[in-house]
Amino acid sequence: MKRIVPAAWLFTLLFLALACGGGSGPVWPPDGNDGRVPYYDLLYPDKVCHWDLDAFPLKVYIDPPSVTAGPYGAHLRSAAIEAVDTWDGIIEGVPDLFEYVTDKDSAEIFVYWERQRNDGYTVALDYESHIAIHRTVISNRVMDPQAVRLILGHELGHVLGLGHSLVAADLMYSPIDPLTTKLTERDKDMVTWLYGQENYIVILTY
Repeated sequence: MKRIVPAAWLFTLLFLALACGGGSGPVWPPDGNDGRVPYYDLLYPDKVCHWDLDAFPLKVYIDPPSVTAGPYGAHLRSAAIEAVDTWDGIIEGVPDLFEYVTDKDSAEIFVYWERQRNDGYTVALDYESHIAIHRTVISNRVMDPQAVRLILGHELGHVLGLGHSLVAADLMYSPIDPLTTKLTERDKDMVTWLYGQENYIVILTY
């Protein structure tokens, strides 16, 4: 997880890349946890930030993969669409956290395919009073549908307000291993804990 702080800007541009490490604790609940935020795997280690519940479901538009994907493009996009349902049903009273839409103008979260080294990343802007997110990227070098499904599921975890886990099996672990990574009870517990916090900095789109 890299933080770049332009001298003239009043916010922090946060790139959450799968190739980067991170995380705040190897077990759930963390050993000796006393409720302090840094013990949890959060988007910003020193902040509790999440969406207002009435913002859900967040509408997700997925751009077609690059032409370099060739005949695999349709399969990769289908896998990405399936990933939109990864976190559904975890927050009590909110059946759908994300909803795939075909109308780009109605979307709040945009998924793009780009030529880049990391498997994926999500951009978050820290404006102090709120966190702004609306852009996620998947590398166009990823050609395995299962990997795409996991990568986007991981990035949508960042969109929800989660950071990286240090537990290798967790979906929020980095880097992702398609053979061992999955959505775990610990991932679900993190979301449940996060969205149970009444004092938080709201996440919005920009």
